[in-house]
Amino acid sequence: ELSFGTMMPQELFEAVCSQQNLRKLHIKWGSYSDISKIVNLDKLEYLHIGSGARVQSIKPLTHLKKLVALSIENFQKIDDYSVLASLEKLESLSIEGDGYGPRYIHVKSLDFLNDMNQLRFFRFLTIRLKRKDYTPVLRLKNIEHLTLEPCKEVKALYSNIVKLDNLKYGLLVERPELYKN
Repeated sequence: ELSFGTMMPQELFEAVCSQQNLRKLHIKWGSYSDISKIVNLDKLEYLHIGSGARVQSIKPLTHLKKLVALSIENFQKIDDYSVLASLEKLESLSIEGDGYGPRYIHVKSLDFLNDMNQLRFFRFLTIRLKRKDYTPVLRLKNIEHLTLEPCKEVKALYSNIVKLDNLKYGLLVERPELYKN
């Protein structure tokens, strides 16, 4: 397990990717643009990549077949997350912009969720969804924790979302007032 609380340059990121027995990696933020060497970490189960504003591609993440939890933060150059649907063991997914800025990221659509029924945790904040369709969250039959931006599209689906059988946690449950007006 490794955790980095300071800025991670590209060189350090690549050095970390040679630690092939890693099961958990937490990176607060970095100036890396190429994460391709992450494919070497095929035992990784938990990954947080914080504030990767310069990251060019998330395709290398699809090689991490043992991932159970993935958190991606402030990937300004990525707008298509559909490749993540190939991560069949993934139970926890968080995609966020920079909440402190706030600095929003842009995402094409949530269609990738249609193939991610195994998710138990989904967090999607500080996002501008280009195709404003949040209905794919209704297919998350195993979801226990769900946190979404309280926008008008989510508010329109709120009564259907809270009926998801296993939903117990997240802003939609804990702060319903954000979604009811």
